[in-house]
Amino acid sequence: MDKEQNKNIIKNSDIIELSEENLSEVTENNPNLADLTNLDILKKISIEHEPKFINYKQSYNFTNEEERVDVYIKNYMNKFEMNKTLKIFEQEIYEAISKGEICVDDLPKVPSIYIESEKLQEEIGNIQKELDDAKIYAEKANSMFLSLNKQKETEKIKHRRVQQEKRKLHKEMEELKQQFMKVNSMYKELKKKYWDVTNDGLLLENNQAKEKAEFTAKKEQYEKTKKTLEDMQNKDKIKDLISKEVNDRVKSPLKERVGNQIVKWTAFPVSKQPKDISKEEPVSIRMSNIKVFPGHLKAITACDIHPKKQIIGTVSDDKTWKLWKYLNGEPLMHGEGHKEWISDINFHPDGVLLSTCGGDSTVKIWDILKQQCVHSIIDHAQPVWRNKFHESGDFLLTACMDHTVRLFDMNNFKSRMSYRVHLDSVNSINFIPESVYFLSGSVDKTMSLWDMRTNVCKKTFYGHKNAINDCKATANGEILVSCDADGLVKVWDNRTTRELFSLKKIGGSANCIEIDNSGSYAFVGYEDGVIRVINLKTGISDTEYRGHEDAVLNLKLESKNTFLLSTSADRTFRVWK
Repeated sequence: MDKEQNKNIIKNSDIIELSEENLSEVTENNPNLADLTNLDILKKISIEHEPKFINYKQSYNFTNEEERVDVYIKNYMNKFEMNKTLKIFEQEIYEAISKGEICVDDLPKVPSIYIESEKLQEEIGNIQKELDDAKIYAEKANSMFLSLNKQKETEKIKHRRVQQEKRKLHKEMEELKQQFMKVNSMYKELKKKYWDVTNDGLLLENNQAKEKAEFTAKKEQYEKTKKTLEDMQNKDKIKDLISKEVNDRVKSPLKERVGNQIVKWTAFPVSKQPKDISKEEPVSIRMSNIKVFPGHLKAITACDIHPKKQIIGTVSDDKTWKLWKYLNGEPLMHGEGHKEWISDINFHPDGVLLSTCGGDSTVKIWDILKQQCVHSIIDHAQPVWRNKFHESGDFLLTACMDHTVRLFDMNNFKSRMSYRVHLDSVNSINFIPESVYFLSGSVDKTMSLWDMRTNVCKKTFYGHKNAINDCKATANGEILVSCDADGLVKVWDNRTTRELFSLKKIGGSANCIEIDNSGSYAFVGYEDGVIRVINLKTGISDTEYRGHEDAVLNLKLESKNTFLLSTSADRTFRVWK
């Protein structure tokens, strides 16, 4: 009983901070605490000035601990929103506690069974609500299931119909296909018969017309010749007259009206006898790289050697051309004017002019002494790959991507002739020395031989399976050499158009060819940076020149076979001697 009184006294007092210093003071002011001398026990005592009540506005949450009766009643009233009754109850119980009529700790506890019952009732309500929601969701799901099942059956019926129609259409397509094959075969047979009949009729008509025209022409020529012979008694006079007529036809300048102007064309040169190369000494193939010149900022696409001085000309993808001194590689001159890469350079036979061509579809004529461009040829519509002067200096030949080769008269810079037979870009052109004939090689895998005077393709050589990159002839024009993008090199007999031999594919694409004056050796530049030497008499290639780090793009042999010049995509040109 004394212990319970001591607890009540402590509960009605203020909260005291207990320590060893104020322990004696606490026991003196409260004699009933004299037996509580243990400081650890006193530190565990903690009380409040007022009892704790739950705010009637807050919702009640059940706990697992037993509650006092007053707290239970307040929470019960708060749960059912009995606010007026709750206020009166709180006022009366507070007055009773203040007067000491009721001790808070003496109030009985509500048995836990009631709390558990309330909690279970609330759980039952929540479960019932969830059950009702689940029933609603189940009904919705059931109705959706029935709807989807019905839609599924409908789609099955549609699918069966589509399958039936598909099989029917497939069967009809097979029947139509068989009919088409029959009709197509009949059409081809009829077409073949029609063309055979048409061609036979046209050929017969053409042959008749041709024979008639030839007969008429021969008859007229016979009458003229007979009349001339009757008028002339001296055969020498006839011979002189014919000779004079031929020479006048070749040498006298021709006149032609172009618009309102009369253009005078330069007479074509007379074709000479093939050059005798039997006395020419073969070039020494035991060459070595004696000089390396880093010439341009980009790949050096072509080169040429001055016909009279020790000067080398180069062009590059960097849109410039340069002249170099052969002995020490000292730069002498450079030119700019092309808007795109430059593909070729060629010196005029008199050594004063040079020509360049490139990706801007122009051919430019440069005066070396004046150091300026004297004329730009703009007749081509696509990039120009090659340009070559005839040894007479009166004509310039160009090869273009527009499938044509053009001949320009250097005395008026006008296009004299356009040679059309190739079906794709023309990559290479080269004159046969001391003649009026030239070779052209194309992406259409053919090489053609032309007469520059008559605009007639004399011969066409077939055999390459890829684009021809370069083609050249020996000095006497009897042997032709061509190379293609597969690396295949072919050697031809110009007189019979027969292939003599071919060199197997090695080193990637074969880009360029150069032949010595004796016609004994051909130098071929490859994509792998190697120059290979081919014996044109035996067909054996056992000599190689290595040094370039990238593809060899152009080769030029000095006129006396003293040294070989090569250019490469590695931005250098090299001298081999």
